[in-house]
Amino acid sequence: MTHTAAPPDARTRRERVVAAAVGALLLVGVLLAPLLGPDGVPLVSPPGTPQRLVVVGVPGLGVGELDPALLDGRPAVVGSVATDTAVSTGGCAADGWATLSAGAPASTGRRCAVGVDELGGVTGWREVQDAAATAGATLGRLGDSGCVAAVGSAAALGAARSDGTTAEWLPVADWVSGGYASACPVVLVDGQELFGSERSEAVAALADQPGTQVWVLGIGPGALRSDSAPRPFLAFGDGLTEGRLVGADGGEPRITDVAGTLRSVVSGTSALELLTVRAGQVGAVAATALVEQQGAQGRRDGIWAGLVVTGLALSVVALLGARSRLVRRLRPSWAVALAALPAGLQLTGLTWWWRLPSEPLAVTGVLVGTVLVALAARALATRLAAPAWLMAAAVSAGTLLATMLTTLLAGASLPGGLLSPSPGRAAEPAWLPAAAVLAVTVLGTTAGLLLRRRRHP
Repeated sequence: MTHTAAPPDARTRRERVVAAAVGALLLVGVLLAPLLGPDGVPLVSPPGTPQRLVVVGVPGLGVGELDPALLDGRPAVVGSVATDTAVSTGGCAADGWATLSAGAPASTGRRCAVGVDELGGVTGWREVQDAAATAGATLGRLGDSGCVAAVGSAAALGAARSDGTTAEWLPVADWVSGGYASACPVVLVDGQELFGSERSEAVAALADQPGTQVWVLGIGPGALRSDSAPRPFLAFGDGLTEGRLVGADGGEPRITDVAGTLRSVVSGTSALELLTVRAGQVGAVAATALVEQQGAQGRRDGIWAGLVVTGLALSVVALLGARSRLVRRLRPSWAVALAALPAGLQLTGLTWWWRLPSEPLAVTGVLVGTVLVALAARALATRLAAPAWLMAAAVSAGTLLATMLTTLLAGASLPGGLLSPSPGRAAEPAWLPAAAVLAVTVLGTTAGLLLRRRRHP
């Protein structure tokens, strides 16, 4: 005789709806809680405006590429800048220079090699200008603001006026041999043509000259990196308050902010307002850790966005395939994975995930870590005769509690922790994001236990 399963009664259907609602709230709470945090720490603006500003742009810059003695021997501002060009992946440093020129995300249409004629004009300017226009950017805004000198071919793209000419152009060798002299108050330097110790010597020599301020920043991507990935920023010279660089809103500045500030300086309408800093001593070791941490923070929002999209996609699949046998079989596993997600985030935070070529790979790393925790929870549940989701929740709660205790005792969080507070924003307690996710985990576990008791009194 064939037996057919009885249709669920109204009470069972209500319980399933409640369980689905609780799961959705837990997912949103876990993924969005770290993005919340207070703001408003008082910041310090540097006094005065230097007579000359030199901006050294280096594609794919890493903080270790400059002599550590530069950081230990003179006051410095250290941070990171997001390059946010119009190309999302696989671009070139020319896109960064074009973005600096336009003051908006720009692309050169893969024209990575920049040529300059004998008069300092950018060759192929019209084609580059048309390519930038397709992204809604207008090249030459910085150069049209006033006198901007260019040192090196690539820098000419950033300093060029709307007709493709530059106010002053110098080959790197001539600029170095001439004692770093230039006629314009703002000088853009192609740092790719200044290698190793030569670059450090130039920065040191300029920083020690009265009335000069030097900015060194990553102007574009390195190999296989996203164009919007944060690049180190270091500033030396007159008019600086030593500390961490932050944007006007307390977050991470972008290369478009740099461009806007340069236009204001060139036109003489304002001081260097971008260099808003959180005062404090910055040595070589601290600078390296800071840039790593801010680089991680700059890419962390993309991780959360990817996880939210993944969670929503899985929710849609669950709703559309509610009657599917496969979906019904996998439903308990989803509960285990959701409970294991905080621990997966913590595991990923122990790695150098921000050095991966793209955010999707980092999201994959989080999901892999979550699956590993879920499998461990299932194995533990078999031994203890307990629900697997409860074991996963216990593991997550344990890792979150350990993170809280570590940050409370040590006073600092993991540099790349996905549940760490933003280093560029307000000085919120380092344990607060982990505590928020722990609270959500405890509430979700309690709700799950209550539902389980109702089903199995």
